[in-house]
Amino acid sequence: MATVPSLRQQLGSTSTCQMNSLLVIKTTIAAFALLCAFTPYGLLFKLMVEDDSLVSIGDARVETAQQRIASSRILPFDRVVIDASHLNGSYYLPEALIPPDYDGNECCPMASSTRNNKKQCANICGTPRACTDSMYPFRNEEEKLFLSPRENMTTSKGYYVLRNKCHEKNGLLHPPFQWCQQWLSTETKGSITKQSTIDYAALSQYNSQDIDPYKADLPPPGCSYFSHGGGSGSYQNLLLFPSSKLAFCGIPKNSITQWLQFLRFTLGAKDYLSHPHGKEDVKLFRFDSIKEDAQLDILNDPEWKFAVFLRNPAERLLSLYLDKFHGRESIEKEHYQNQYDFASSPSFAEFVATIAQNRTSCPIAPGTPKRETLFGVDWCTDGHWRQQSFSCGMSEFLPRFDYIGTLDNAEQQSRSILQQTGLWDTFGKYYHWNPKASMNVLCNSKRPNIKAGDELIGFQQSPHDAKSNPQIKEYKHSQHSTGAQGKRDKYYTAELTQIVERLYDKDYELWNLVKDEVQLINGSELALKLSSKCRDKAIELSSSDKTN
Repeated sequence: MATVPSLRQQLGSTSTCQMNSLLVIKTTIAAFALLCAFTPYGLLFKLMVEDDSLVSIGDARVETAQQRIASSRILPFDRVVIDASHLNGSYYLPEALIPPDYDGNECCPMASSTRNNKKQCANICGTPRACTDSMYPFRNEEEKLFLSPRENMTTSKGYYVLRNKCHEKNGLLHPPFQWCQQWLSTETKGSITKQSTIDYAALSQYNSQDIDPYKADLPPPGCSYFSHGGGSGSYQNLLLFPSSKLAFCGIPKNSITQWLQFLRFTLGAKDYLSHPHGKEDVKLFRFDSIKEDAQLDILNDPEWKFAVFLRNPAERLLSLYLDKFHGRESIEKEHYQNQYDFASSPSFAEFVATIAQNRTSCPIAPGTPKRETLFGVDWCTDGHWRQQSFSCGMSEFLPRFDYIGTLDNAEQQSRSILQQTGLWDTFGKYYHWNPKASMNVLCNSKRPNIKAGDELIGFQQSPHDAKSNPQIKEYKHSQHSTGAQGKRDKYYTAELTQIVERLYDKDYELWNLVKDEVQLINGSELALKLSSKCRDKAIELSSSDKTN
């Protein structure tokens, strides 16, 4: 018979009935149910037992994956506590956490890789299947075919077509902010009844149709291959979770590293805590790298949900500066100093003054000195300090985003996104961060050595002692945090604040609409507030739909 959490763990109360029940539950669950059957706690327990995801006392458990997930011991707020049944396979556990049947953390190139990547940080560690199984990291042939990478663009005609398109669009330093291009490009048919209100249900059908980033103003997907010194492409950090049809827009300095690690966790990589940016498996799930027809399918399929987290622009820029020019990693600090031709680490005021300089062209030619990409905050800016609104097509197709949150509320909103897309019960609540995990010289971390009694915190959730967990360090920087406010007060003068507000004006327009929202908000709501054209078109579309 499977054990269940103590009543104290389930209900977090110290009532007399509960304390008595703690003794009874050690003998039989049936006796406990009889004792408290007519109390509120007893009713709650009755509901738990009668729920079809649990089995009645004495019944044999059918070992299906769904029932094994439901049978896991959980604490309040879905905190999973590991016991022997998880470790021996009786209870569900994600592949990334299943103890291996060998001792070691050998690293190897991925068997399915078609690239001759000699970088050691690209290797997959502690996951033998990745070394021998050409199916890894895909679930099946259908998924592998759908996410198949672009053809070798160095030898195909498509290389030159896309390169010319990217260079043409890259020349536009400040692409226009349409916000709702899929609405504006839609022709209405039939008569239109003028009205001042919007039928959101009717409007929603237009959020994910007729989206073609290759005809839009932003450089299209794939331009990260040709950007050279000009930063990353707009869609480079759009991460795909095909099992749940979630497309998450990762923005540098907005917790992208954690989301990349979580993506690898869902793929079954046992070294998912490694530095993820160069890993071969995760690259296969970047929107930028897949074929054009698959990209268009994802953008125009309403079953795919798009999500993004935004951050206070001033805070994000300061975080970047402190991380890259004053971080603890001396190698990275020296790398940025040398790359951008600084004799030493610049002051924050010097850094802001440098990026505030205007330029007239985008430095995209091969061999362009990195220093030239430092000037100006525009489309060609390094992705770490480029406007957030240029990421993943937000400036053009904002209504496509179903979930928009903020880093200030990442704990609650990340969980909400995973719950609504079906990833929480299968992966999110099992995500385990090892505070003692460290990357070796190959930038790889070992699988967390979980054991019976361990409590799994869950993806981007706070532990009981939040200060001890580095997992939440990057996104626990709320505006209510005295530490974050203290840093802003230390580095920002009134003049610097005005400069940053000017450089990131569109980001501030977005941020000011979401900063006080505790719940997730969708892109349609924001587009209506950002653009009168979007609002007028939305009224037209929803009115037209009623008359046809």
